[in-house]
Order: sequence, then C-alpha cells, then structure tokens
Amino acid sequence: DFYPFFCLIESMFQNSGHVNFEISKKEFMHFRVKNSVCLVHHGASADYKFKVPNDDKGRIALVQRVLRIAEREGDYEGIKKVFFIKGDTHSYEQKDLGQFTFHTFGTPVTGDEYANALALESTPTQNALLLGDGKDYDTIHITF
Repeated sequence: DFYPFFCLIESMFQNSGHVNFEISKKEFMHFRVKNSVCLVHHGASADYKFKVPNDDKGRIALVQRVLRIAEREGDYEGIKKVFFIKGDTHSYEQKDLGQFTFHTFGTPVTGDEYANALALESTPTQNALLLGDGKDYDTIHITF
C-alpha cells in the first residue's frame, strides 16, 4: 500500500548524495549505516507466514542466523552496533538484548486487511532510528 509513497519520498531526495533509498518488497533485508548494521524483517503478513519469535531466546537465535547471512552478503567489517527492526505487529517495542537492539516499529496504517484479521488495533505511529558514529543512537516515536 505504501509503495507509491516510498517512490515519492525517494524522488524527493534523488539529488541528495547523502540519502540513499532501496525500496524492498523482500521479507528480509540488511544495510549498513555508518558503524551499524540494520537487519530489517517484516515478520508475518498476508504474504509471509513466518513470525519473529516473541521470546528473547528465539529472537537471539533468529538475529544470529540473519546476521550470518548479512555478513556473507555485505561489507560489515568494523560494526559497533546491530539493530534488528520488524513491523508486523503494528506496535512499538525497543529492547536491548546485549548483542543487538530489538525494535518493533508501528505503522501509520489502521484498518488494513492483515491488521483486521489479527485484531491488531494500534495507535497510528511513525518511528525513526537515528544512528551516530559509535554505539550511540536515538529513536523518535510519533503518534497520530
């Protein structure tokens, strides 16, 4: 549903050398920002049935597996911080699990087919992860 919106935002920054976009429809992707690696996994959806575990042990095992895949595919030498980000539960969560920081980001959408089927009633939100050069970071959590 947001694909045209993402294309619009991408076009707004097309002449900015410091902003790069990769609009992905994949279940999982990874990228580097400064000295951090971001592992992004949608989680369950109408198209993907895989659910990110709710328990810490399951999350750690998943992130370790996904990080090994990312390290094979990308240049992640000198990484100081790992972030795992998902959005399938339409809620907000941030948890430090030692080796990485686990984030669930909300959505500005309410009433979509996936959320309605699972009775996911949440406050519409937009989240941002701001990364520094070291291990420093901040999150912005905006509700509508």
